[in-house]
Amino acid sequence: MQPYTFGLPAIQRLTPSQRLSGEQVMRLLQDREGSIWIATNGGLDRLRPTRVSVFQFPVAMSTLAMSTGPRGDLWFTSRRAIFHLPPAGGAHDLRQYPVPNSTITRVFVDHAGTVWVGESRGLSRLDPGGPSVVVRTPDVPNWKGTIKDLAEDRAGTIWVASQFSGLLRRFSDGRWEWLSGNKGFPSGSLASSVTVDPQGRVWIGYVDGQVLRVDEDDRLTRFTDKEGLRVGGVLAITAGKGHVWIGGDRGVQRLDDHDRFQDLRGGSADALNGVSGIVETPDGELWLNGAAGITRIAAPDVRRAMASPDFQAPLTQLDTLDGLPGRAETNWPLRTALQTPDGRLWFAMTNGVVTVDPARLTRSAAPALIDIQRVLVNGAPLAAQASGLVRAVAGTRDLQVDYTSLSLAMPERAVFKYRLKGLETAWHDAGSRRQAFYTNLGPGNYTFEVQGTNEDGAWSAKPATLAIEIPPTFIQSTAFRVLCALALLMLIALAVRMRLRQIEARARERYRARLDERTRIAQDLHDTLLQGFQGLLLRFQRVAWGIPAESPARAEMERVLDQADEVVIEGRNRVTDLRLPPPDVGTLEQTLEALGRDLSGFHDARFGLRVDGTPRPLDAGVHAELALVCREGLFNAFQHAKATTIELTIGYSDAALTVGIADDGVGVPTATQLDGCSPGHWGLSGMRERVTRVGGSFALRCPPGGGTQVLLSIPASQAYRRTHRPTRLSGLPRRLEALLARVLPRRAPN
Repeated sequence: MQPYTFGLPAIQRLTPSQRLSGEQVMRLLQDREGSIWIATNGGLDRLRPTRVSVFQFPVAMSTLAMSTGPRGDLWFTSRRAIFHLPPAGGAHDLRQYPVPNSTITRVFVDHAGTVWVGESRGLSRLDPGGPSVVVRTPDVPNWKGTIKDLAEDRAGTIWVASQFSGLLRRFSDGRWEWLSGNKGFPSGSLASSVTVDPQGRVWIGYVDGQVLRVDEDDRLTRFTDKEGLRVGGVLAITAGKGHVWIGGDRGVQRLDDHDRFQDLRGGSADALNGVSGIVETPDGELWLNGAAGITRIAAPDVRRAMASPDFQAPLTQLDTLDGLPGRAETNWPLRTALQTPDGRLWFAMTNGVVTVDPARLTRSAAPALIDIQRVLVNGAPLAAQASGLVRAVAGTRDLQVDYTSLSLAMPERAVFKYRLKGLETAWHDAGSRRQAFYTNLGPGNYTFEVQGTNEDGAWSAKPATLAIEIPPTFIQSTAFRVLCALALLMLIALAVRMRLRQIEARARERYRARLDERTRIAQDLHDTLLQGFQGLLLRFQRVAWGIPAESPARAEMERVLDQADEVVIEGRNRVTDLRLPPPDVGTLEQTLEALGRDLSGFHDARFGLRVDGTPRPLDAGVHAELALVCREGLFNAFQHAKATTIELTIGYSDAALTVGIADDGVGVPTATQLDGCSPGHWGLSGMRERVTRVGGSFALRCPPGGGTQVLLSIPASQAYRRTHRPTRLSGLPRRLEALLARVLPRRAPN
């Protein structure tokens, strides 16, 4: 359909000749975005307001160039046409001038109103009567190439940037000067843009990415990438108040009055590329004409972008969807944007000229409405519940979410961002894509959020949301994880138990080896050494009997033989001690009973053992210390008490462990009872210290009827081994233990 101009007072008629779908209009509707929908008998049409006006020329225009005059009038040229538009005029006010017999590439109006035309023959001056006058340069009689740009400095000198003839200038008195390769101007670089700032300085941009500043005394200042210039080939230079804007192939920069470059960053990087037209309005707005169309940056955003290098300025973009007839030229002619005194902006495109009135440019007031359409798993959509929740099948790992914008004004402009709360916090920039994909999801509750923009780039006020639940499978459930943890704990417990059994088995083997060695040593001592001593004693006894009774030698011999008997008895006791198992093997009563039975075989006293209560496992340290204490007590009773009966009593109770050793012998002297030890002997002292070390008490008594009692008492909290309550793990099948026995390596005993 042909463009429709909104806001004009005249009646405009739409018919099928203007590509209306039908001859009969059935209904009309204006939506919240300002579009008018027309239902006809042949279809549905939409009229959408545009923010640019295409200026209508009577002939087709291409390679457009334009310039403003001192009164605000406009001059337009194309390859084969020259037009003049008076101030505030319309298309019907255009005046066409005769065209020279060459290709026109540039038009420029100086301060006096003289119109200069760049063409393939050189530089021409347009006479008021119509025909152009060619102004040839004496130094270049055979002009070749096109004129890229024209500018006038304060002295009235015309600066000319040509494609093949290089950089030249024409003074007000008609003299020409060829600058390329002279006075410090580069010879091999092609000048593409020339402008003059309010201070009278001339700025020249080159296609190789450098910029020259020429002061009024022809002093040159060069700017390259070393100084921070990074726009690529220079396409446009516009002078502002205290700064200069430079546009090129790869972006836009500003050079301030301290010769520092500042980058301009936008939300869309492509919008700042290929900029061949720059206009800074009096209120500070920046308008760019580039490869992506027309871009507007608000004055506050421009100031912030210059103050904060990392700030990305919001952009308002106009392109072919807004009615632009093409893109900005990036070769020639350049200087594709200008502003007339009435405030209107003019942009030259590849196939026409458009004008924008910034005062009447409005942004869409309607925020974007986003709709989440469906959720798919393996291509099949999921039905939403009454509450809006979408429940997937247990074990679902991949999701596809379809969404769209309900804005119909310019749906092509809509961009989106989304995220899945419960999985991520950052937003994904989706561009214009209307689908989101997620893979390798786990079970849980998620919320899908999506936001979008309208045609002006304004984001929706709040995101559209959808709750999604993925139930866990059995192996993903918490119960399964708990069971796995319990199974792991049981395996660890079994491994520890089997390891302890292996350690105990090796310990028993070592104890058995120790016991066998002690037994062997005892046998050897008994069969050899003690028997030899006994034989010697008998022979000495026979010798003693042969000595007269009244002889002093016999008395001495008898005394020595008595001491020898005591040594033999002591040796026999130590042999007995060697034959007994170590005190930390077996239960306490087993160890002491074996010791008592063996000692009674060498002495005349009878031995008895009584156990009160139910035997309980003893702490290993308490067991070892008590075994040593009781053994010392039994040795003392058998050797020194001269008793006929020795009784050992062990009592197990909830309060304490008690041990008593009683005999009916001669007793212990009172001084020994009071002091706790005999002079020169440390057996009783050692017994008391061992009992005290394990937290118990030691008592030595002599009852009035005779005999001796040794009483030991250790609190239950110190004496008994701490046991754990039985758990269900204790009933684990024995085949699991057998399996671990096959898996875990069994080390050979040491």
